Amino acid sequence: MKIHRISNWCPLFWFGAGAITLGQHILFKNSYYEKLNRSDLVVIIVHEKVHSRQQNQIGWIWFFKYIFSSKFRLSQEIEAYAEQLLFYIQNTEKSLASLISRMAKQLSGRTYMYMVTKERAEQLLIERLKEKGL
Repeated sequence: MKIHRISNWCPLFWFGAGAITLGQHILFKNSYYEKLNRSDLVVIIVHEKVHSRQQNQIGWIWFFKYIFSSKFRLSQEIEAYAEQLLFYIQNTEKSLASLISRMAKQLSGRTYMYMVTKERAEQLLIERLKEKGL
């Protein structure tokens, strides 16, 4: 994976994302990147690597499906956030309940175009963790 810092004015960041993956490249909004500490950066890379894998599985159609299908976008983000949760569980002492709540809030907000309620996002994250044996 290659990391790039991009201008805050780039249209890719208009909805509030701090990082976006295009194939093997992770693009960080410059002002977002500057605020990250090392551990936050690692967690975001875990998340973005999932998107890289997803993109590689189906090719460029991934981007169109992600933009135009909220159901598809939600499935992709649940998978990526679940990987983040697994990373936190394995590497930190952070509260799982507070992490799920924080991630669900992100999923239900502007960055993801209000594609799901916070409660539904929490439920989906918990279901995904159970599928993984947690």
